[in-house]
Amino acid sequence: MFRSIAVPVFFILWSINSNAELLTTEFEGTSNITFDAYPSQEITLGPINFTAQNGNTVTYSATNSFGVAGFSADYYGLADNGIWSNSLIDENGSSYAWTNVGEDRAVGSSIKFTLMNGPTSAVGGYLNYIYKTPDSNSPPDQFFDAANFSIRALDSNGVILEEYILEDSAPIRTYQTANEGAFRGIKRDTADIYSFEIRGAGLIRNFKFLSNTISSPVPEPQSYALMIAGLAILGFVAKRRRVNI
Repeated sequence: MFRSIAVPVFFILWSINSNAELLTTEFEGTSNITFDAYPSQEITLGPINFTAQNGNTVTYSATNSFGVAGFSADYYGLADNGIWSNSLIDENGSSYAWTNVGEDRAVGSSIKFTLMNGPTSAVGGYLNYIYKTPDSNSPPDQFFDAANFSIRALDSNGVILEEYILEDSAPIRTYQTANEGAFRGIKRDTADIYSFEIRGAGLIRNFKFLSNTISSPVPEPQSYALMIAGLAILGFVAKRRRVNI
């Protein structure tokens, strides 16, 4: 008579989790786009294509039509973080892309830079945002609140891979300066970033992305160990079944 035993079913899930980090310094091996083709104000939601020095195409677009966005306003005030100007107004100014609230004070546009030639593992840019020192005598303006300014990395479907609110993670303070900011970016272990998005009231001088991208994820050592252990368990269960038949 055959003895039967309950054989557990094992599902081996071989997944690779990408670790991410917020960058405050520029990374090496970058491709760079600027907005020097737009040295004076243009309000537009796009899409507009730019070409990086390696030939890759990057598409600018504004993702919320209830706000306004564009290139190189004559002057863009950042409250306590100073002011930015374009090169036609100020010889020390520069071209930039910006996003802001609309005339009806609706929630501001976000601006997005999409890599049309495939994903990368790192994105970022030299940027700044509106910051006002809290005043106990007046409530914060939610539309210009620095706590609403964030940077995002998105996948090919527009799903958020990573998001950082800079006031929480890496604040920028450029008190009463002109055309000043700081580099902020996002880096992941695998090349799965298709878009870089800026949300809130702010601007960006240039967009950078890692040009030597990885074509496919490389399994981490612990993933190999997990797979081997799972196969060993399945082999042991199969052997027990043969012995007890």
